[in-house]
Amino acid sequence: MSSQPPYGTPQGGYPPGGGYPPGGGYQGGGYPPPSFQQQGSSFGDFLAFRKMITPIIIQIIFWILVALVVIAGFLVIAAGMSAYGGGGLAILIGFLYIILGPILVRVYCEIAIVFFRMNENLTDIKNALERR
Repeated sequence: MSSQPPYGTPQGGYPPGGGYPPGGGYQGGGYPPPSFQQQGSSFGDFLAFRKMITPIIIQIIFWILVALVVIAGFLVIAAGMSAYGGGGLAILIGFLYIILGPILVRVYCEIAIVFFRMNENLTDIKNALERR
C-alpha cells in the first residue's frame, strides 16, 4: 500500500518521516482542502441539516424581488405620467425604485446569507477541533 494520501500528491508542510516524502504536505502547507476531506453523502448531509439549502433559496428570492421592485418602479412611473399635471414626484420615486430597490434587496439578502456562512464556518471550526 502506498504511503501517499488518496487525495493528492504532498507538496510541502508535513514534517519528514511522517509517511510522506521530506517536505511533504499540501501546497501552502496545512491540511488538505475541505473539498478533499471525506465527508458523508450530500443527501445524508441534507437530511441531517448539515447542508443548508436556504442560501440557494435566498438567491432565488433575490432575483424575484429584484424583478418585482423594477416592475413596481415602472408602474409608479406609468402612474406618474398618466396623473393629472405630469406627476413629476411619482416619476422620480419610480426611478428611485428602479435604481435603489435592487441595491437594498441585495443588501438584505447578503445579510441573510452572512448568517448562514457564519454557521458553515463555525461548523468547519468545530469539525477541525474534533479532529485534533
